[in-house]
Amino acid sequence: MKKIITTSLGVLFLLTFFGATLLRQHYTRSMPETPQIQEGRTIPIDANYGKTIYVTLSEKRELDAAYISVGIVGVVFVFFTIYFAKKMMK
Repeated sequence: MKKIITTSLGVLFLLTFFGATLLRQHYTRSMPETPQIQEGRTIPIDANYGKTIYVTLSEKRELDAAYISVGIVGVVFVFFTIYFAKKMMK
């Protein structure tokens, strides 16, 4: 059971990490490099390759949520890995 939990969390971490990376890459390639007031893309973010791109508020929140998800899953993965390692040593 311990292996299933840690393996599942490890896979979930990798999936969320790759999802956030792909979303950032998608934004880098498809979002405008100048503000698009008509479309609401006025919020600048630093993208890959040193580019600054402009996104809407909801697109920025989506990217922030992806980053937060990676952090949460990563912390949970590390917590359970350490927790189960300590139980094994007893």
